[in-house]
Amino acid sequence: MPKTACRQQDLELLLAEVQEFYGQTIYAGMEGGIAKKKPIYRLLFAIVRRGSSFRIFSLLLLVGVLLFHRHLRCPQKRKQIFQYGLSRNNIVAFERLNVCLSGRYDAEIDVNGLPASLRSRIATAVSLSRLWQGASVLERYRHREALPHLQTAIAIAAHLFYTRHPLPSQVSLLCVATDHSPVAMALLFIARRSGLKTCYIQHAPVTEYFPPLNYDLSLLYDQASVAAYTKAAARRGISRKQRIVILTPFAEEFKQPQSTRRPYRIGMCLSAVPQVAQLTGLMEQVSNHSSVSQIVLRCHPRFRFEVSHENFGAPVVLQEQNASLASFLDSVDIVLVPSSGVTIEALHRGKPTFYTDGMDELPEDYYGFVAEGILPKFDLTVLDDSDLIAAHFDAVWKARFVRYDATVDSAVASAHQSVANAIAGLTRKIDA
Repeated sequence: MPKTACRQQDLELLLAEVQEFYGQTIYAGMEGGIAKKKPIYRLLFAIVRRGSSFRIFSLLLLVGVLLFHRHLRCPQKRKQIFQYGLSRNNIVAFERLNVCLSGRYDAEIDVNGLPASLRSRIATAVSLSRLWQGASVLERYRHREALPHLQTAIAIAAHLFYTRHPLPSQVSLLCVATDHSPVAMALLFIARRSGLKTCYIQHAPVTEYFPPLNYDLSLLYDQASVAAYTKAAARRGISRKQRIVILTPFAEEFKQPQSTRRPYRIGMCLSAVPQVAQLTGLMEQVSNHSSVSQIVLRCHPRFRFEVSHENFGAPVVLQEQNASLASFLDSVDIVLVPSSGVTIEALHRGKPTFYTDGMDELPEDYYGFVAEGILPKFDLTVLDDSDLIAAHFDAVWKARFVRYDATVDSAVASAHQSVANAIAGLTRKIDA
């Protein structure tokens, strides 16, 4: 990537992008939910709210991000494609993409590179004129809430870092699996300024509140995701042509959700920001139902639930932290979910799945699955009659679900070829 100047106007534009996403009213409960998990977050947010009015605080905040934030990564030399996205789900998305390429780019793909060296971090942190410029922008346009302000500081720090240490010139394609990570937003901002080709691969369900698509190529799950991004653009008054290819997240065929025999093994998926009291109450109700033999909990990677077995009838088991979603779904008969991307895979694998309201800090039916008729709301009485469990998942439901799962009526192989052709068109290694 050619070296680009770190202009104040660019920092202001990047700041506006980040705050536009994280400052949305719909995410207002996220800060409180995160603060509940660990006292350190509550303290950090309080410090940021008080200190954000002072430029020297913003400068120190940027220095802290530059020196210690683990998400600053640099691609290895002689790699043509840099794939950036550090979460497990991001990496799984890149694996799906790379399967489509049939080994053609194996020697030229770098997934997440290497951690930025201490030397490069320090070199950016001691560039006082740039740092003061970034602190000035942060202080002038500070957000009243701590979480959006912190995310903005991370993005500004990443911009300072990558303008001083740009991606190697050999990189011809930047691919991201998250469109709202602050570091990814900074990388993409610089890539667009420098003319570097960009690709986005979806890693989880999306809503109209996500940033509008702005890539040379977008690899989306399904038509429902296309519709969500279309609404995202319309909400912001944006109209731009997009190259979109559908790439299902599934390798296996769709299975129709069906009833199972009692007693039931209930799988409960936990949010990153759960409402612990409500969640515990629901667990007690479900575990004490006569038709339930076991509850299996799948925690979000950013939250670990501590289970006390005092009031539970059926055994409650925590899935191992790094175990796969597939193994979780194979171990249960019925799945209960909050607002979660797990929903679609659970239904795809034939598991009757129900929405549990009020179990996390997100707004009710955040992804719209209930409103769209994809998910029924959970009621304890459904466990009284096995016929009720699959009643919602009929032929009419299947016709709706195809918008969320392309494997309902199409093969995976043709999508893989379309992706391979699209990637070839973005890189220097173009098929003859």
